[in-house]
Order: sequence, then structure tokens, then C-alpha cells
Amino acid sequence: PIPLSAESPRRWDFGDGASASGQQVQHAFAKAGRFEVKAFDGERLTDRLSVLVQPKDVFRAVSPKADAVLV
Repeated sequence: PIPLSAESPRRWDFGDGASASGQQVQHAFAKAGRFEVKAFDGERLTDRLSVLVQPKDVFRAVSPKADAVLV
């Protein structure tokens, strides 16, 4: 959970084009980078937080018995 002020934000802007509504929301960023997450009560900005999303490690292996790639 992200610690924000005691006010109850109703709308969230995740800085990557996605948004959500509610007091508690979840969001998965599709790519790595720095994003500014904003919380709004109506049209009033109540909080903002800079979030650094690290890239995912991708494991790839080629099966020695077939031409399949395991991801």
C-alpha cells in the first residue's frame, strides 16, 4: 500500500495512461520507468507520489530436444 494523506482519494491517475476509482486500488505497470501517481478527490489533487518501476527479469531457455522456446 502507498501511504497517502488521511483524505479519501476517489480517482487515481497512474501516470502511464491508466486510471482507477476507489479508496483502495491496484495497478500493474506494463513497462519499467518512473511514473507520477496522483490521487484526486473530485477534481482536487490530494496527493502525488513518484514511483520507480524496475524491469522484469525474463528467463529464456531453448529446449535441447525440440525447436521450442520456453519463456
